[in-house]
Amino acid sequence: MKYERTFVAHKHNSHLVTFDDGKRYVVKCYDTTKPKALINEWLAYQIAKYMHLPVPHARLVSLPPTLLPIPDKTTVIKTKTQFASAYIEGKNAHDIAIQNMKNTSQLASVIVFDYWLYNRDRTRKNVIIEQNGADQTLWIIDHADICGSFAWTVEQLKQLPQTLIDSKMHRMMASFTTIQQFEQAIAVIQTMPTLLIEEMMKHMPEDWSITEEERKQLVHTLVYRRDHLVPRLIRKFCKQLWPELV
Repeated sequence: MKYERTFVAHKHNSHLVTFDDGKRYVVKCYDTTKPKALINEWLAYQIAKYMHLPVPHARLVSLPPTLLPIPDKTTVIKTKTQFASAYIEGKNAHDIAIQNMKNTSQLASVIVFDYWLYNRDRTRKNVIIEQNGADQTLWIIDHADICGSFAWTVEQLKQLPQTLIDSKMHRMMASFTTIQQFEQAIAVIQTMPTLLIEEMMKHMPEDWSITEEERKQLVHTLVYRRDHLVPRLIRKFCKQLWPELV
């Protein structure tokens, strides 16, 4: 296992590490100023995998305490468990023209995912475009801000906005989609058992500081948004794209 570098923009909280299998991962640590960031990342990853979204493989890891160069005077602390996401060689959507994308069939599902988890941070910075010859693959990354915040509270979960998300990235992705793909994506999230979401929350690492009340409220919020909110909001979103819809 080898430490490669720290991503400067993340201030000691995001590190590139080569694991013993030779694969590189972006490892994120617990930050006391962002107490729900890792919870958000791990929950979002599990839901994204269920929905078959283009999200890099992720895992929970426990790195040696001395591997990462985290200064003593910082809000980042060395908990037992870290979040690791496979490093994708590519460029964010700010730096590359998007064309010849081979996974456009997944993009409606990404938008539905963002509405379900209230991810208002889908920008060109957290989309990676991987180039494979003439083809491109779009990957989604960085979900620390789902549920409106990396430091959400029970009361904030109860009051998440129920309006359209203003996202240029959503509009760009939607230009490759069809209304049928949105309908299929909504059908997929309706198949996720509530018990499975409860199990995801039940098995969150204990050293990531989440209470039983917070677990229950997050499950309740997700179930409510899935069953009552997402279909209506996606319909409104689609009406903007296809005004002829009734």
